[in-house]
Amino acid sequence: MDDIAYIAGRRTSNYQQYRPDGSATDFMDGVMIELFIPDTRSEDIDRNDANRREVTAKIKEAIDSL
Repeated sequence: MDDIAYIAGRRTSNYQQYRPDGSATDFMDGVMIELFIPDTRSEDIDRNDANRREVTAKIKEAIDSL
């Protein structure tokens, strides 16, 4: 079986979020992570705790690799 998610990209970022009213938040330092999820696994993302832990582990792996 394919992995549930693959790290497609990661970088540090200085991010600003725009609210629905058009105003902006302050800039926030953080990590931008891009995950690839195969179509064959997309329905499995929130199926059970084991799958959620697998996705969480991929996110942690991406953060730790920076």
